[in-house]
Amino acid sequence: MKLLNKCFQGLFLLLLVVCAQLAFSQTSNFIYFGIENGLPQSGIHNIVQDKKGNLWLGTMDGVSKYNGQTFKNYNKDQGMAENWVTASLLDSKGDIWFGHWAGGISFYNNLKDSLINFNDKDISKTINTICEDRSGNLWFGTEGMGIVKFNRTDKNPFFMSVKEGLSGNNVSSIICDNNGLLWIATDGGITKYNPNEKNIDKAIEHITIKSGLPTNNLSAILQDKNGTIWIGTKDKGLVKYDIKTKQILNFGTDNGLPNDFVKTIYEDADKNIWIGTLGGGILFFNENQSINNSSSAQLIFKTFTTKEGLCNNKVLSVFQDREKNLWVGTFIGLNQLRTEHFEIYGAA
Repeated sequence: MKLLNKCFQGLFLLLLVVCAQLAFSQTSNFIYFGIENGLPQSGIHNIVQDKKGNLWLGTMDGVSKYNGQTFKNYNKDQGMAENWVTASLLDSKGDIWFGHWAGGISFYNNLKDSLINFNDKDISKTINTICEDRSGNLWFGTEGMGIVKFNRTDKNPFFMSVKEGLSGNNVSSIICDNNGLLWIATDGGITKYNPNEKNIDKAIEHITIKSGLPTNNLSAILQDKNGTIWIGTKDKGLVKYDIKTKQILNFGTDNGLPNDFVKTIYEDADKNIWIGTLGGGILFFNENQSINNSSSAQLIFKTFTTKEGLCNNKVLSVFQDREKNLWVGTFIGLNQLRTEHFEIYGAA
């Protein structure tokens, strides 16, 4: 009996050691870097990578360029139009455009390695998104002014709002698709716009609740490599839109989403779709590994929250770099995902 008790005690101690090692391994992979390491501010609202491999991180206190070792920060003192960077885009020439709160525009010239205040006084509202079409035109989506087209040649802005047929003046996201069409996500649904069609009635198509959307209050939009449109909403989760059939499928908390506010959508090099939520962390799925049929689909989600090491469950931005590392910007820091774990870069 004493020998049996000793065996049980030994087994119990072994289990304690194993559990402790597992707990340690789950937390030891998560490394935190604070303001003392270089980030100017903790909220990471957007991320792009330039042709040299640097990451540009948009914050409420300017933009931070990260070369893999150090952060170099830029704000109004270094020539930016404003400090709060609300949108960013790497264009086809390798230059970077930054949109700001209250309408400012900044421009990073890649060849001259310099920042320019490119502010247009006609744009007085927050810029939420920037898109470049096949002709090199830039489209800025604003909070309250609809969209603004900027042509680098004549530099005369073109404005489009509800008066001109836009579904809503609060534009959260724009994509320029493979056919040259614009898909504009607003608080009034989607506007599908053909900028090359002069007849406005033929140029615009609205996709709203009347078309089958679960809500008109949209927050993000993405066209994946297969051509499917994915739509993020502020209160009804994720929407899949089939361009050919116009079939609409909705995925919310009842279908595996941890939160119905989808802030951002991103597709990585392996065709995984990443969903950043405003309170439920980040999750991804691969449609090729999900269950699909003609009338419905079951997406298989993998979720990361603070329980798995994400520093904050309010996700603002997602980006994959050249080495296939995934970067997740949150309200209180930047997270790097490598081989199923996060390293955390954040402001204290």
